[in-house]
Amino acid sequence: MKINHYLRSEKGQSIILMAMMLVSFLMFFSFVVNTGLLIAAKISLQTAADAAAYAGAATQARELNAISYLNYDMKRQFKKFAYRYTFVGNIGNDGFPGPPTVGLVSGAATTKAGYYTFWKHDSSQTTATSKFLANPMNVPVVCIPLTTNGQANDNCLQINIPNNAATLTKMFPSGGLTAITQQLLDNVIQIQNIQNNLCQGQSDMNLFVLLKWLFRGASGNNDVNQDLQTFFNTVLTSTMSQSDKDGAMNTIKNLVKGLGLYPRNMINSMRIETLEQFLNAMPQPSVTQDLVTGWEASPQAEGYERTILAFKSALSNLNNDVMAHSDVTMIELQSPHQIQLAPVTTNFNAYVQIMAAQNNPPSSTTSATVCNASIVPFPALDAPLGYIRTDGGVVHYAVKIKAKARLLFLPLKDGIDLEAVAGAKPFGSRIGPANLSPNDFVEAISNVGVISTQAINDGSGPAGYNVPNIKISGMSTFFQQTYLAELNNIATGNQPGHFTMDGMLLAQDSATAPNPYDVGHYNIIPPTKSEADMKTEFIRYATRSSPSDKTSASANPTVYRFYAPLYQNGNGSFKTKAAAFIEKMFPTGFSSGSNPFGLDYVKVKAVLIQELNDYDSALQSNLQLTENQESETFAAVELPIQKEVLPSGNRSWLTTADEVLSSWGPDNVRGDGGAYGLHPRFGYSVKFVTMQNLIKAGMPGDEDLQKVSH
Repeated sequence: MKINHYLRSEKGQSIILMAMMLVSFLMFFSFVVNTGLLIAAKISLQTAADAAAYAGAATQARELNAISYLNYDMKRQFKKFAYRYTFVGNIGNDGFPGPPTVGLVSGAATTKAGYYTFWKHDSSQTTATSKFLANPMNVPVVCIPLTTNGQANDNCLQINIPNNAATLTKMFPSGGLTAITQQLLDNVIQIQNIQNNLCQGQSDMNLFVLLKWLFRGASGNNDVNQDLQTFFNTVLTSTMSQSDKDGAMNTIKNLVKGLGLYPRNMINSMRIETLEQFLNAMPQPSVTQDLVTGWEASPQAEGYERTILAFKSALSNLNNDVMAHSDVTMIELQSPHQIQLAPVTTNFNAYVQIMAAQNNPPSSTTSATVCNASIVPFPALDAPLGYIRTDGGVVHYAVKIKAKARLLFLPLKDGIDLEAVAGAKPFGSRIGPANLSPNDFVEAISNVGVISTQAINDGSGPAGYNVPNIKISGMSTFFQQTYLAELNNIATGNQPGHFTMDGMLLAQDSATAPNPYDVGHYNIIPPTKSEADMKTEFIRYATRSSPSDKTSASANPTVYRFYAPLYQNGNGSFKTKAAAFIEKMFPTGFSSGSNPFGLDYVKVKAVLIQELNDYDSALQSNLQLTENQESETFAAVELPIQKEVLPSGNRSWLTTADEVLSSWGPDNVRGDGGAYGLHPRFGYSVKFVTMQNLIKAGMPGDEDLQKVSH
């Protein structure tokens, strides 16, 4: 009976109810907690994807900035050559850069308004009122006056120098020479023999300097010393003292300092093409922690920089206890062809004054002129100018991140699979002009000068009538007389005719500084404004206290260094690239006797290749011999704007950051009266973009990505 009593008792039934309620509560609690943890994990994973996309796009932005800096430096190098060719090569002209003081040769071509005529004296063209006429070349002609200390030299002024011996003989009838007049005639002939020899040396010097400006393949002074020493010893032994030779050698070394136009821009081109390869690195389909660790330890690490930085940025935003880093997988989604660049080159003629010594010593029986000059166009072929984009696409970066989330009350051993996607892209700048053209660097001048009524260029050569010339602003160019006068004031310290080496280099800095025509077309590195800016934005690497001294410590930074390897992952052949580049300069078929300079182009090519290979060795082992101490890995370019460049108020070039920070603003940022566009800046930034926009831009996608709206 007691048993039945207990069985019929209702005591303790609430425990069952409470147990059921507790289980339900625990299940609900775990559901709420897991839902919160899952949401947190999903947010964390999305943050990781955003960080990865931003890091990848930031790497792209840095690479695009490096391309843009190098692209503008290629134009600056052409400006440097144009300054040397147009200004330095013509300072031997009488009254340069003023107008001619005597009449022009009859029938000479009419020059453009405002252009300097680059004229020469021509003693073979005389009138009743003048012993010579001014012969307008209409193009710059390289002639570097060779002179002894304190002595004037008018070789560069002359096309044909009068034969005074012949003139003197005509003053006496046949047999009328006395012992005194014969001695006088002998002395005149001796002087003219020296002059004739000096003209030959002058001719060799002109060509030497032009070739160095174009093709010099070494930055140190050893090659110049050796070449000049040989030149002075063989050509000018009897006409210059050793002290005069030493002084002339020092002057020429400064005039040809640094790499020539072709080698400098060949190296810039190699760096740009390597950066293009980095941007177009194939998207990785399954990036894991083990894979990244292996890449970082390999010689090929730099080729995977974008992927490594993106993945590590993702991991830094993930809790290893919730989502094990070893289980995280990243898929790169961007297009394998981000950017396509094409080089822009041109052919042009650089005119040089050649003065061949006569076979017979100038005497009373030779022609009416001695030391006769020829103005000859030297064809510079495939001169590298810069790069343009030809793809028309959008550089972007997108990722999909997959991970397993381990939650507190989740019965699944490996966790729950989560994924997130994100996209970003560089924006706000440019690598250079979209429509960069060879015509931006040359001008066709068909009516070039005449010598004794003979044209100096018939246009039949590979460069036609093209001569180097760059727009400064509007229609103003390097040939404008007002522009040359501005450079002259800087080079002479406003004392016409008093050229100094510091002044010449200061004028070169001015001529290579940004000008109004550059604004809105190039991404130009601005000058630093404070020491604090230097620490965060630029690398203080090289300074100078004067234009000719680039080694002394001062408060003025002049060089900016940045990562831009010559070739990817150390896999490249500088020698092969140099040989191919030089073959474009001197195509097969050029040979001795086929040019008016008497050059053996086979030997010239061999010398240039050797110089470039020596420079490559310096890039690897001895940075003291490289330009601005650049290396194989790091480019080193001179800042386009330097504080000592020129006096304030001059508008042929730009001197402040506000004038060049135009990468993110209206096309006409710099307006009349000093007005500037809104929010000017320089360089690429990064912004997030929707996946739909990237898919429309050509990014490969799948069905899942088509549905994503963030």
